[in-house]
Amino acid sequence: MKKKLFIICVISLLVLISCSTKKDTIINSGDFSDSDDTQVTISQSSLFDENNKKLEPHLHLNSSCVKIDYKGEKKYIHVYLEIWENGEVKEKMGNFANLLDDSVFDGELSISLKDIILDDGKISKTTLLTTSLSKKTGFCSSSKYIKRYPSDYAFSPYVYQEPFTTSDDEEISVIGLMAIDNSVNSYHQEDTIEATAKKANWALVAKILFKDTID
Repeated sequence: MKKKLFIICVISLLVLISCSTKKDTIINSGDFSDSDDTQVTISQSSLFDENNKKLEPHLHLNSSCVKIDYKGEKKYIHVYLEIWENGEVKEKMGNFANLLDDSVFDGELSISLKDIILDDGKISKTTLLTTSLSKKTGFCSSSKYIKRYPSDYAFSPYVYQEPFTTSDDEEISVIGLMAIDNSVNSYHQEDTIEATAKKANWALVAKILFKDTID
């Protein structure tokens, strides 16, 4: 009888140890998965959907638009612009910042360059640059006049072939508008926006940065 009781006690102890070990494994697994929550995903979008695509040539716009999905801990998304000439950054512009909703952003960044047609029918040497950051609850935007690239240059936006995901630790180049002098150069999209801008005769690059502060 004593032998049977001893065997039952041993079996019960092993069952308790097994259950305790399994529970610890589940907790550790949950803690590990939480470490990969912060991420930024950029994908190609369009300023004009299929319903109003036919309006694009009538508006004299050169544009690009990207989808931004962010989940992390930062409070603000900042937008910065750079103008490149012959492979070098010539001007940097801090554009604006937008408060995130619970450290989440699900929206789009779009940029357009609008040609100004003069009375004589020629294109002005200045262009209207508009930047817009939009989400379901609204948008913020800014506009300013900048020097236009030469009118005989060919224009091409940088186009993402597939979405990419990165961290929120540093500036991220998300839009590139390139202009090429076809008489001495040809357009070829490189692996990154910066690499493409370095080979273009003129480029406008938009970058985003997630921060805890508005300044």
